[in-house]
Amino acid sequence: MAAQLGVVALFITNLAQAALRVNDILACHPDIIVGRVGLPFHQRGVSVVALVVDGEGGVVADMVRRLEALENVTVHSHTM
Repeated sequence: MAAQLGVVALFITNLAQAALRVNDILACHPDIIVGRVGLPFHQRGVSVVALVVDGEGGVVADMVRRLEALENVTVHSHTM
């Protein structure tokens, strides 16, 4: 499968419960994560993590599927 460039946005509603699991998944994919920014948004009770990814489509899709399976985490992604 061809390499894909994309963005992945994570919206985490219970950071204390989900942070370790999110970080475990991201740590498994250091070769495809180009950049990462995390912002607490206290007014809305959510933390937002933005990722820029560049890697084989199947690897990116696998990471996204694993993140989508987590409780308290909403994932939006777009690749080109």
